[in-house]
Amino acid sequence: MKEKKENIYLWSVIVLAVLSALPLLWLSFYNHPSADDYMYAAETYRVWNETHSIWQVIKAAVQTSGNFMKTGRGFMSPRLCSRCSRLFLANSFMR
Repeated sequence: MKEKKENIYLWSVIVLAVLSALPLLWLSFYNHPSADDYMYAAETYRVWNETHSIWQVIKAAVQTSGNFMKTGRGFMSPRLCSRCSRLFLANSFMR
């Protein structure tokens, strides 16, 4: 009985995961890369053309992500900086 319950739970999680991925699959037909997407992929594209090694591509992708995070062009840093600058600008106008 316990095994049957675990099996039902497992299959319900798998079905839920597949169903939650369907809208992403549907949107992928309408999604097109823009300017910054090309910039993020340039290094990995170059590495793939030179080496044809998936491990080298993964290494280049990790290095590229690290470089963008260090230079302030990462995922969270622009959002954090914009929030902080708004806070400081609001305080400077109140004086």
